[in-house]
Amino acid sequence: MKNKKKKIAYKILRDFYKDNNTISVTLTGSYSENYNLKKSGDIDVIIICKKLNKKFFKQCIEKTKSFQHKIFKNHYKIIVNSTFGPIKFYKEKSIIFHLMIYDLKSHIEHTIKSPFTCYDWERSKLYLGKSLKELSPVNHLQLRDFYEARRNNKEYLNDILKGRISFRQYQFDKKKISLRKKYFILDNINKRDFIFHTINFLLINFIKFEKNKNFKVPDNEIDKKFYKIVKNKKDLKIFKKLRKFKKEKNNLNIEKPMQFALNFLKNYNDFIKSNINRSNQLFFIRHKKTSYKKNLFLGQKLDPHILNDKINNNLRNINFDHCYSSPSNRCLETANLIFNKKIQISNLIREINYGLAEGLTYNEIKKKFPFLIKDWDQNKDPRFPEGESTSDIFNRLKKFLIMIKKNKNKKILIVTHNVFLRCLIGYKFNLPYYQWYKIEINYSDLLEFIIFKNTIRSNIKRDKIYKILNKIYINYA
Repeated sequence: MKNKKKKIAYKILRDFYKDNNTISVTLTGSYSENYNLKKSGDIDVIIICKKLNKKFFKQCIEKTKSFQHKIFKNHYKIIVNSTFGPIKFYKEKSIIFHLMIYDLKSHIEHTIKSPFTCYDWERSKLYLGKSLKELSPVNHLQLRDFYEARRNNKEYLNDILKGRISFRQYQFDKKKISLRKKYFILDNINKRDFIFHTINFLLINFIKFEKNKNFKVPDNEIDKKFYKIVKNKKDLKIFKKLRKFKKEKNNLNIEKPMQFALNFLKNYNDFIKSNINRSNQLFFIRHKKTSYKKNLFLGQKLDPHILNDKINNNLRNINFDHCYSSPSNRCLETANLIFNKKIQISNLIREINYGLAEGLTYNEIKKKFPFLIKDWDQNKDPRFPEGESTSDIFNRLKKFLIMIKKNKNKKILIVTHNVFLRCLIGYKFNLPYYQWYKIEINYSDLLEFIIFKNTIRSNIKRDKIYKILNKIYINYA
């Protein structure tokens, strides 16, 4: 029986994917996990296309409507929801298709602005073409997502207070496409389900962040987290009631649902703030620019000075408690501009030792040490003649991270180099080492990490993450 239902899911995928304009089609949500129309609120379909226009958009909607006869033999009426947001429609003997269509650029933007949603989508194994993770991965949830991302607890709170749901809808105006924010007024049942949806997903998102894992969180684990935050057995019982009412799609409700929701959100906000306050912050920065050419292999032997003493305001506004610096001039001079107390020098965070290749260009290395190029082309990690390999820097990095976790200061500045930071990002974003050279770290780039439950976790602005990793993922387009 399940195989028959699975075949229906793949028929839906194939019908969308056969269009030449389509890069990827993914079925997500509860339907992609159980293939059961009765247990699923709707069928979520994510389509990533090469070029988005009004014609393609309408074709996708018409194709979806055709499934009523083509796939479901008129046993169900097809309703298409082509908006972006948590609006749900329930109608007997109907199938709701939540159709979300993006071109690659808008999908990348959505990954940056809505990491919670996109992270959840990435769990689906039901897709054709490129996976969403290949096209623009969320990588993992970060603490800052809980107060910066779209659909964070602040936005949910505003919607609940106003008795409405905000959603977004495409507006096609000649050749220009825009997303218009609109609002859906909630009736009592929709309000009930939206309150449950809000609380449930806020809890799921934090559990995923805490475990640093993208998985289907079981109800009992959600309930444990609810109780840990609210510390009230009566409220937990009410939360379980909301889940039951939603699953049964009945017309029952709890007493004073708004008060219940607002009370939870207050506790949740306090819980997030306490986690922020408990987390030590590590600010890694690449030194300021020097007078040496960009395409030169600049390591430990050459020791130029920085070009100027200007520093970004965002650095001046952080009250650092402690500072580590590489012993090179370019790092120490950068550190002294930002931190006016004693700086601790660490050889562990020095630039890679290029050995005999120091000061050469790529073309000069190609002529003088052709074996290096040959090994790089084969995804190997050769050691520079009389110097180091990427693995050597990675070993230094691991020693430094173990050491810094013991530091009791709250805000720590670490001034270091390009290759060291590439190793840090590559390691923490679980990228294969042979791709680390594609990671782009700008001069004076500030990369924030936190120490959360004795583990070092990234906490970098998502638009910056995309810029840093752009060269790795851009080829999937």
